[in-house]
Amino acid sequence: ERLEGLDLAALRGEHKKRGFALRPKSSQGELLENMRQVLTWEHLPLSDLREVCKQRGLPMKGDFRRADLLKLLAAETWESRGIPLQRLPNTVVAYGILDQVDRWEAKSTEDLKT
Repeated sequence: ERLEGLDLAALRGEHKKRGFALRPKSSQGELLENMRQVLTWEHLPLSDLREVCKQRGLPMKGDFRRADLLKLLAAETWESRGIPLQRLPNTVVAYGILDQVDRWEAKSTEDLKT
């Protein structure tokens, strides 16, 4: 409902606020779908959220709470971009690295030679 009214920048902000890494050229539709998934995870019963993490092969401990599990799911998006979030001091550093990676990935072969 409320998500459909958000523009691209606002959807990116919602992802960022929750600590999820984004692909540089994600469409508004992709971001909307990703955000729906995140909101679903946020509202799942804890046992179901644990099952989601288990199915994804994420390293859980038995005492992990909802916030811990959501952080694991967010970390998975960083790992998929090649950024080891859990080895960095915070997400501010991670987003700085992600910006650099996105700039490098956007360059052509010719740009990289110079």
